[in-house]
Amino acid sequence: MNDLFSVIKSRNLDNGSKQVMSMSYDNGEFRTYTYDKMFSAASLFADKLIAAGVQKADRIVIVAENSPEWNIAYLSAMQLRCTAVLIDFSLPAQDILHLIENADARCIFTSPKVGAKLGFHISDTIPVLNIMDDAQPLTGQLSAIAKGVPQTSDGDSDIAFIIYSSGTTKTATGIMHTHEAMLGTTNAAIDFNNLKSDEKMLVVIPNSHIYGVVTSMLGPLILGGSMHFIESMTAENVLKAFAEYQPTVFSCVPRVFEMFQRQIVDKINKNKLTATVFKLFFPICVWLRQKAGLNLGKIIFGAVHKGFGGQIRVLCAAGAPMNPEAMCFYYGVGMNLFLNYGLTETNVPVIANSYDNYTINTCGKPYPHVELKLNLLDHSELKEIYMKSPFMMKGYFRDEEATKAAFDGEWFKTGDLAAVNSDGNISIVGRCKDNIVLATGKKVTPDDVEVGYSTLHGVKEFVVCGIPAVAGGYDEVHAFAVRDEAQGFTEADIEQEVMKIGSGLSQYMKINALHFVAEIPKTSLQKPKRYLLKAQVTAGKCDTVLPAEPVISAPGNEGDSLNTIIQLVRQVCKTELTILPETRIIEDLGLDSLGCIELDTLIQDNCGKSVVHCFGPGATVEQLAQELETGAGSTADLVFRSKFPVKKIGFDYFCFKVCSVLVRWVYKVEITGFDNIPKDGSYIICPNHQTNFDFLWVTLNFGKEQFQRLGCLAKKELFNHSFASHVLSRVCGMIPIDRSSFSSQAVSLCRQKIKEGWNFLVYPEGTRTKNGEMGEFKKGAAMLSLSENVPIIPVKIKGGFEIFPAGKKLPRLFDFKHMRRCRVEVAFATPITDYSLDVDSLNRKLRDTVASM
Repeated sequence: MNDLFSVIKSRNLDNGSKQVMSMSYDNGEFRTYTYDKMFSAASLFADKLIAAGVQKADRIVIVAENSPEWNIAYLSAMQLRCTAVLIDFSLPAQDILHLIENADARCIFTSPKVGAKLGFHISDTIPVLNIMDDAQPLTGQLSAIAKGVPQTSDGDSDIAFIIYSSGTTKTATGIMHTHEAMLGTTNAAIDFNNLKSDEKMLVVIPNSHIYGVVTSMLGPLILGGSMHFIESMTAENVLKAFAEYQPTVFSCVPRVFEMFQRQIVDKINKNKLTATVFKLFFPICVWLRQKAGLNLGKIIFGAVHKGFGGQIRVLCAAGAPMNPEAMCFYYGVGMNLFLNYGLTETNVPVIANSYDNYTINTCGKPYPHVELKLNLLDHSELKEIYMKSPFMMKGYFRDEEATKAAFDGEWFKTGDLAAVNSDGNISIVGRCKDNIVLATGKKVTPDDVEVGYSTLHGVKEFVVCGIPAVAGGYDEVHAFAVRDEAQGFTEADIEQEVMKIGSGLSQYMKINALHFVAEIPKTSLQKPKRYLLKAQVTAGKCDTVLPAEPVISAPGNEGDSLNTIIQLVRQVCKTELTILPETRIIEDLGLDSLGCIELDTLIQDNCGKSVVHCFGPGATVEQLAQELETGAGSTADLVFRSKFPVKKIGFDYFCFKVCSVLVRWVYKVEITGFDNIPKDGSYIICPNHQTNFDFLWVTLNFGKEQFQRLGCLAKKELFNHSFASHVLSRVCGMIPIDRSSFSSQAVSLCRQKIKEGWNFLVYPEGTRTKNGEMGEFKKGAAMLSLSENVPIIPVKIKGGFEIFPAGKKLPRLFDFKHMRRCRVEVAFATPITDYSLDVDSLNRKLRDTVASM
């Protein structure tokens, strides 16, 4: 049987002088390897293994950051037909040491960086070799296996590597893959994507993951291609690598592609000309590519391709579901972004899009070597994916029971639910198991997370489950606690301890939200009914008992800056738990390099400054806040404050009154409770949002003085239009805001204008109703009210949706069914002035009031 090393070696006999690997370091150093140099280094590493007493079929741990030397270490293990145990170097030290012990390895390859993380106390029985120093022993470690260490009892030279993953099992278990399986799946991926020997891969996926093994190591080496590594995964380094290395293939998780898409679209919209071109031609490009196979986007949006280096042929996304809007974006601009589906157990990929079958709303079709069947679940219309393949895992390491439970005969039970459309393309619609799928694509079990918090005080019961995120496509980790009142711990005490325990755990074990409940629903066997807990949260019947989320304000003093950083960190980490000034970004929150890029992007968007150079070991939330105060940043906030709202002129009130007269002439508008508007002092008017006419309905009775000092928050997209920018924005006193988040600049400016005596109209729903029903209320208005101690006036609009529903280009002018004018009712309720409420309570009271009117 062929083995990986022999195949890689034989396929590159003529590539000796060809560059295979390169790496850019943060200090400017650049290092390269040719194929000859790589194979020579692998032989040297293999000699060191032999000298250390390693034998065929022994297990060798590799735990280090991505680098050319990581690949060399792997090749040396393959050369000796040993089994490589791949461990994620970003795990907490105790987790790494536990997995090393569990693997029963005979040697460890690592780096000084990981050695320092582990305190250089890794093993006193087996050698620990430094991959960055020609496989010499790491400082203070053995160079050979200690006497008395028995030979490996269950070694298997057919096993190429073991990857630890929670997968579909209850606890983290090693997943074993053979040489034959890896050769088969890698060759299938190469053929499926029409990859050639001149491919250049930019590597960002850790090689300790199955996705990284196939796309970032075995694929390029079996092809005879090349790959490039970067030391730190910052936005600056990635963009620089795209420009200088000009890769042809780039694989990453969906979250990164979604982030790139948001950044590109924001940049397009900053320029009126590019925004107009994009709005005009993008839908045409999508239509032409779908209907005629004509890729016009590659020509019109060449600047987007240039941003990726200009040579990209294939983008691959896997590990988690992807936003269809982002998929459509890449399709429309002419790029080939193929979404893949697979599991560590099944090897990857299993289902994928391709040149011949490119969809933007499904995972595509199964690979040629994969057989699927959809198994109807008992008492349900849902179907679970069962699959079989010659390249399936060999099993779970030292766990025959888990291996047996994962299969139904020869079919592997994925635990994922699917739907198939008329073209045979498959969509993943959910999970039938309790596994939690995070935004990174990693699967974790509630049991594993609960074990991590087993030392928690003050609770009788503590249950964890995954709650679908609002953004969709992944889960958030929610915990449900029943307090033990006899222990005397308050909810705040328990929350703080949850945060403290979480700081020492892996990122995937951190709690995003904590709920205190009276009891945990259970089965007759006393197992928690997690689906009922999920249903309570989804239905809004289970409140999160945590401190109210403060207003995000633009940095102007130390408190504002700290608050801004805390909220942006919370947004990236998707947690509602308390973040303190001394909280460390990397060590405590477990934020990885991709997360740091996302955080820096948010900070730039909200504050006009980059703090990417501050990310490093020990960096705290407080240090980032201080950098916002003292570091050099842009004047974006000052420009924003000076530009909005545009000063109203006398002509504006004239236009307003003309429109008011026309509206009263065309429609029968009944206004009640207008006297509830305070005569003195500032206030916030909060109506339900039915139509584009809502501002006019609400202000029909306003006098000149009320009109002159009234402003409103409007979606930022509205300012792309010349009429809105020059007339409507001035008449209405508009301040642009991102509907997806109550932006710091807009909030800060509203606070400033309220202090100057302005009033504001804020739509809590953020956007118009699509079906006439009232939507979820965002917290912005409540936060603004409490921060400035100004009343909120609930307003209910009835009849507006029937006149001008979303999607209609023209409003309805007459009710022909009843042969009368269309009617609109506008009711103003008594102002809410209870400033002792927290944000969530005030927001609920506001919504309940509007709903009941």
